[in-house]
Amino acid sequence: NYPDNDTLVGMLWKCFPNGLQGNYTIGDTGDFPSLSLAIEKIKVCGMGADVVLSLQSGTYIESCDLQDINLHSNGYTLTINSLNKNKTDVVIGSAGSVIYLGKTDNVVIENLTIDATNATYGIQFTSSCNNIVIRNCIILSDETNSLTSVPIYKDNNTGICNNIYIINNHIYGGFRGLYFYVGTSTSAFGTNIVIDSNIFENQYEYGMY
Repeated sequence: NYPDNDTLVGMLWKCFPNGLQGNYTIGDTGDFPSLSLAIEKIKVCGMGADVVLSLQSGTYIESCDLQDINLHSNGYTLTINSLNKNKTDVVIGSAGSVIYLGKTDNVVIENLTIDATNATYGIQFTSSCNNIVIRNCIILSDETNSLTSVPIYKDNNTGICNNIYIINNHIYGGFRGLYFYVGTSTSAFGTNIVIDSNIFENQYEYGMY
């Protein structure tokens, strides 16, 4: 409407030749102010070794979109955790889904509180994934009679998952605590799915489905 006043806003990333490598902190005094900006830089610059993103204590109102991270991780492992390894000190929450996984391999999510009480899903698998660890987290969701509120969710038409480890989490609320189809049919199914030492509390219908 105002062609003489149009402003273009962009962001320039400085990428090292071999991409991100090693340990980075997220937070007010960290290497990145938000988790989403760190993920964006990985998607622009790639990874040249294993990467650990450690969040400083606090509440982060944002989504973490790890879909298609395979295109940038070069087979290395991405770990997202709290800096002091205390799962109650770091809270991530948003509308929609808090963490998206799809075409995502070699990711570790640990020592976090994932708050989906105002969201749809805490962790949503949107397509095939491999080598995913969700460990020692608190995952919160609304206690509701709707399948649109689930702490960990994967529908039956979203590809095949292998080597998924959901271990030692406190999964609270939701219509179901864990709604997880690892395959697409009785003849196309995932392997090595480990669900161990989790606490399921206050689900409307089932703890696991």
